[in-house]
Amino acid sequence: MMHKAEMVRANAQQLFVAEDAVDQALVEVSKLSQMLLESRRTTKMSAVVGQEAIDGLATLYQRLSQARGDVVDLHRTLDDIKTQIGARTVMIGSDNGKPTPGGTGQFEVIKGDAA
Repeated sequence: MMHKAEMVRANAQQLFVAEDAVDQALVEVSKLSQMLLESRRTTKMSAVVGQEAIDGLATLYQRLSQARGDVVDLHRTLDDIKTQIGARTVMIGSDNGKPTPGGTGQFEVIKGDAA
C-alpha cells in the first residue's frame, strides 16, 4: 500500500512533467511563429501570405497560455489537498524561486543573480 508521502511525491513529479510540457509547447509555438515570420520576410513575400497561419498561431498561443494558468491553478489546488490530507510537510525538489501568492499578475524585472 502506498503511503501519503509516496503518493504526494509521485503526483508532484507528474505535475512537474505536465507543467514543463505546457511551457515547452509555448516555447515551440513561439519558435514556429518566429520561423514563419522570418521565412516570409527573407523570401520577400507579401504580408498577406500566411496571415491565417499567423492568426492560428496567435490563437494557439493564447490557448496554451490559458492552459498554463490552469496548470498553475491545479498546482495550487493540489497543494491545498496535500495540506488537507495531512501531508503538507512533503517537499519535492526546490521552490524554483516560487513567488509568494498575491502578485500583480504582471511581468517583473528580476535583479541580481536570480535570472
